[in-house]
Amino acid sequence: MLVDASKSINAGENISSIKQIIDKIQEQPYRKQFFSFTDSIGPIENYQKADGKRTDIAQALNFTQKNRPGAIVLISDGQHNSKYDPTVNAKSIKAPIYTVGIGSEKKQDLIIQSIRKPIKSFLGDTVEITSRIRNKGFENRQTKVNLQYKGKNIASKDVLFSGKDVIQEVNFKVIPETTGKVSYTALIDNLPDEADYMNNRKDFSVEVLKNRWQIVYLTNAPSFNSRFIISIPENSNSPVSKSTDSFSVIPIIGFVGRDLKMFQETPIDKALQNADVVILDDINESDLNVDIIVKLRNLIDQNKGFLVLAGENFKPGALLKEIMPFEFTTNNIQRKDIFIELTDVGTGMPIFFTGNGEYLLDNTPPLWGANVAQNTKSDAVVWITSKEKSIPLMGYRFYKNSKIVLMTGFPFWRLGFSAIETERTKQRFDQFLKNLMRFLAIKEANAFKLETDKPNYLNGENIIFNLLATTPDGRSWTDLDISVEISQIKVSLPLYEISAGIYEGETEALIPGTYQVEASVTKDGKLIGKAKTTCSVTQQSIEDITGLDSDLLMKLSNSTGGRYYSISEFLNESFAPNIIKYKRTLSFTFHNNRYIYIIITVLFGILLFLRKKRGFL
Repeated sequence: MLVDASKSINAGENISSIKQIIDKIQEQPYRKQFFSFTDSIGPIENYQKADGKRTDIAQALNFTQKNRPGAIVLISDGQHNSKYDPTVNAKSIKAPIYTVGIGSEKKQDLIIQSIRKPIKSFLGDTVEITSRIRNKGFENRQTKVNLQYKGKNIASKDVLFSGKDVIQEVNFKVIPETTGKVSYTALIDNLPDEADYMNNRKDFSVEVLKNRWQIVYLTNAPSFNSRFIISIPENSNSPVSKSTDSFSVIPIIGFVGRDLKMFQETPIDKALQNADVVILDDINESDLNVDIIVKLRNLIDQNKGFLVLAGENFKPGALLKEIMPFEFTTNNIQRKDIFIELTDVGTGMPIFFTGNGEYLLDNTPPLWGANVAQNTKSDAVVWITSKEKSIPLMGYRFYKNSKIVLMTGFPFWRLGFSAIETERTKQRFDQFLKNLMRFLAIKEANAFKLETDKPNYLNGENIIFNLLATTPDGRSWTDLDISVEISQIKVSLPLYEISAGIYEGETEALIPGTYQVEASVTKDGKLIGKAKTTCSVTQQSIEDITGLDSDLLMKLSNSTGGRYYSISEFLNESFAPNIIKYKRTLSFTFHNNRYIYIIITVLFGILLFLRKKRGFL
C-alpha cells in the first residue's frame, strides 16, 4: 500500500479519509506492507503530516516493483509533478494497481505556457514561432490557437486536446512586413468552464532587421579594388547563399583640390547620414580635409560599421590609429606573396563559412603584400594571419559601440579569384563579403541570449532554459555545445538544439531564492561566448496546487488490470483484490561457472583419497 504524503493532499477531510481506507485494508487477510511517499519512500505514519514538497508516483511504483508485490493499492490525488512518467513504470509492473482518488476534481484550464521564437530575423525571412499549450482537465475537446498582429488574426490552427494533462506545441510561420520590434499575440479561444481566461494569451515580440543596407565606399586612391567592391552587391543571386538581403553602395572617390567627390549626385552629408557601413579603402588620412574627419568621427559615435582596407598607399593618421584594432608606429610594407589562414578565433566566426560549414576563403590565391602592424590592441582579436610568420592580416575591434574591421593584406580583390574553380571562388568571396557587410551593419553585438520560459517558478517546479544563438552576421547559429551553470549549485546542465539556433534544457526544482545562471557556448571544443540570466523560485510550492487528477490514476489502474475507486466507492463497496503469485525458479548452468567444476573436482579427489586411505578402494 502506497499513501501520498505530499502537501497537496493535506486539504479538507482527506487525511481522515485516508485513515479509513487504511483501516479497511488492515482487515484484509493478506500479508501487507504500508509505505508513504512524496519524492522518497517513508514510513506509513508520514501521511498524517502530509507536508512533502513533491508527488513522485513514478518513484513510488519503481520501489514497489523491486519488492515483487501481489497487488498495489495507491492512494493519491494524482498531482504527479516529477519529470518521469508514472504510466511507463506501471506498464512494467506485473501486479494489478488499485488506485483511490483523494480530493475533489481540479478545475479545467488551458494555459499558454511559453513562446519559442528567434532573437532576431531579417525583413523578408520566415519566422518560426512555437506556442506551448498546457491542457489541464479537458479531454477530447477542440479549440483554436491564434496568432495576432495589431489585434487581427494572421494565422490560426485547430488543436484537439485528447489527454487531460498534456502539453502540446502549436507552430506558426510568419513573414514580418516591417522592421524594428514587431509585436505579436498568441491567443487560445476560450472553452466553457475554464478556471482562468487570463492565461489564454501571451504577448511577445521579434526584432526584425532590415535586409537592405547602404554602404558608403570612400577612397582617395582609386584602383581595381574600387571597381571590384562596388560591383559585389550586383551579384545578388549567388548560389552559395539563399539570403534575401541586398546592399547598395554609394562611392565617394576622387579629388577636387582636397575635397572628395562622388560619381552619383547624392550629397556626401546625406550619404554618410544614411550609411550602415563605411568602407575606407587605402586611405591616406593626411589628404582628408577636416570636415570629412569630423563626419567620420560622428559616424563612430552613431554605432556604424567600418571596414578599413590597408593598401600600398595606406597612411593612417590620428583617427584611424585611434579606432583600428592594430597599432602602426611606423610604415612597414612587405611586398611578397602572402597566403592566408584563419586563427583559432577566426575559425569560430561564421562570417567565413556558409550555413553548411563550407570555408568561403578556401583555395584563394596569395595576396601581393601587407602592411605590418607593430602591435595588436588589448581589446582586439585577430581573425586572419599569414601562413608564414603569422603576420596579422585581418582583425576586429568594438570601439565606442561601433564595429571596426581592418584588413592589412592587399589587394583585397585577390581573395575573390583563383586559378582553381575561378567562378566558384568568386561566388564564395561574394558571399563572404556579404556576410562581413551584414556583420558590420548589425548594431547588436551580443550573439547569445539565455532565457527561462517564465521569470518566476513555484517551489518544486522544474525550470526550462532556452539559449537563442545568432551568428554575428545574423543567421541562426547551429551545432553548438551549450552548458548552463546555476549559482549556489554545483551542477552543469547541457542544452540541446531543438530547432535552428534554439537550445533547450530542463533542471530539477530548486529551493526558493534568486539564481544567477550562466551559459557557456563552445564550438568544436572552443569557448566562443557566454550568456547570463536570472530566475526566481518562490516560497509557494507547486504542491499548493490542490485538486484531484483522476485521469492519471485511472490510466495507472487500467494499464495493469486494476481498478480506480473514489473514496465513497472504496469505503462502501467490498474490496477483493486480485493477488498474483510469482514462480520462484533456480537456474544454474555449469558451462558458465568454471569455478564449480574446480570445486567439484577437488571434492571428488578428496573423497577418493579418504576412501583409499580407509581401505574402501
